[in-house]
Amino acid sequence: HIAIVMGVSFFVVRAGLALWPGFALRFGTRPWAALAALAAGGFYMVLTGAQIPMQRSFAMAALVTLALLTGRRAFSPRVLAFAAAAVLALHPFALMGPSFQMSFAAVLALIAVWERLRPVLARGEAARPWWWLPVAAVLGTALTSLVAGLATTPYGLHHFGRVQLYGVAANALAVPLTSVLVMPSGMLALALMPLGLEALPLWLMGRGVEGILLVAREVASWPGAAATLAPLPGWGLGLASLGLLWLCFWRTGWRLWGLPLLGAGLLAWGLARPPDALAAADGRLFAFTVEGQLHV
Repeated sequence: HIAIVMGVSFFVVRAGLALWPGFALRFGTRPWAALAALAAGGFYMVLTGAQIPMQRSFAMAALVTLALLTGRRAFSPRVLAFAAAAVLALHPFALMGPSFQMSFAAVLALIAVWERLRPVLARGEAARPWWWLPVAAVLGTALTSLVAGLATTPYGLHHFGRVQLYGVAANALAVPLTSVLVMPSGMLALALMPLGLEALPLWLMGRGVEGILLVAREVASWPGAAATLAPLPGWGLGLASLGLLWLCFWRTGWRLWGLPLLGAGLLAWGLARPPDALAAADGRLFAFTVEGQLHV
């Protein structure tokens, strides 16, 4: 979401500055649009509560903006490492939580896949047919969902004991709705609120949210939409995490050695013994198993 906010802000500010020829020709438009987008991203982070995934996104966005301003390549594991260091410096305890683990695992896998595919996609750019862009957008959305879903599977198993089987299908419909309708409408409503003209953008935003919820309900109703399994033990999650890191960080054939580690970590769920007692982190919910019966 923060990428959409910053992307729209960058486009609007740069287009607006381009309408001022004296300023645009003398000072340029890209650096000022990048700084304005960064400010918009920071405001959006505070507005939404500054959760861990949002802090990760903003830290990465800040470094990407700096890279754009200095002409450096921005999309690399180093950007993610910087974001991890920034988040952990503020919230060390976040390392053990599902939000931090799933967010960083998904982005790490996406960066690794992008680095692998970039040389292939760069070939023959000039000879692409007219249908290339829409097909690439659809396949890119599906691939993004698939990669992120696979990367977060060990963490979903460990923390929730569930595996989502149709995430690709749900995201293929929900992500475009979010990007094209919900987020831009919300930004427009926020900008028009001081003028009292936010009703129409909020109505459009509401229709988009209803569409996303409709997709969620429909996909959740499919047979076997979410498989419930025994939670992955801690040592299994450690093995799977090591395998994922090995697979994503190495750039030679050695990276394939991460697959056995990843597989061994996932298979650990079959060796897990369900706990006899559980307590929620806030101390408000407890569960006990007594003579085979679960009591909450």
